[in-house]
Amino acid sequence: MRSISKIIVKRISDSEFSYARQDTLVESLHVLDTRETLPILDALEMLSRSSSNSVSLSRDRPFCYFYARKNGDDFDITLRMEDREIDFKIPKRDILTV
Repeated sequence: MRSISKIIVKRISDSEFSYARQDTLVESLHVLDTRETLPILDALEMLSRSSSNSVSLSRDRPFCYFYARKNGDDFDITLRMEDREIDFKIPKRDILTV
């Protein structure tokens, strides 16, 4: 059974809500991990195994910021890029089993 997550996309001038399948979100995190050369998946795995509550990664050029926080059995994730910010929640099991 596939689950759906609510995604909040904030741009400089406005905000909008969208929905995405969780497997699509996981796939997007894999693409970002590779394309943006930020160790996003390693950071999420470390976060799930440690006593830390959150982790963040950033790069200046081109600007990319990743923040994840543990929230029970989920991760609350924020991605910021040049022109937008994306917030979503995804179950830990969906990321760590891939």
